[in-house]
Amino acid sequence: MNNYVSPVIFDNDELAEGVYASGSGSGDCWTMTFDESQREKSNPSEKYAIYRIDATHHVEDVLHISKSTTMWVNYTGNGITGIQVEGVNAAVGTTTLGSNGEWGFEITCTSTGAIIKRVYHGNAYNSGDNFNIMIRINDADGESVMTGLSWTCEKVENVQETAGPAGELGK
Repeated sequence: MNNYVSPVIFDNDELAEGVYASGSGSGDCWTMTFDESQREKSNPSEKYAIYRIDATHHVEDVLHISKSTTMWVNYTGNGITGIQVEGVNAAVGTTTLGSNGEWGFEITCTSTGAIIKRVYHGNAYNSGDNFNIMIRINDADGESVMTGLSWTCEKVENVQETAGPAGELGK
C-alpha cells in the first residue's frame, strides 16, 4: 500500500485560463444553428419535418475534452408522435438510448420538445471543429416547426477547466 501524500494547490491570479465570453446565439464552447431540411406532407402514412442542427466549436486556441453535449429542442405541431435523431427513434413520453460508433444519443421526447444528449468517448475539440445532426419530427399533418434550441457541454476537467453558461437560439 502507498503512503498518502497531500496535494499541493497553487493559486495565481494572473492566469486567465478557463475564462470564456459568450454572445447571443452562442454559449458554452459551441455556436449552433438550425434550419429546415425536408418536409413530407403528402404521404398518408408518414408525415414529418426534418431539421439540421449545425454546431461549431468557437473557443480560439483551446482544446476541450468533451463528455457530452445536451441540446434542448423546442417545436410545435399538430399531433406530434415522436422524433428521430440520426436513426434513433423516440416516441412522445419516452426516453431512448442509441449509439453510432464512438458516440451515442439519449433522447427524451415530449409533444412540445426534446432533450437530446449526444455522448462522446472523450473526444477533443479544437476551435473550428464541428458536427451536425438531423432531427425528424413526426406529426399528423407534416406542419411541425422547430422553434428554438439551447445547449450546454459537459467537459472533462483539463488545463482549460470548463466553459461558461449554456447557449440559446430561437426563431
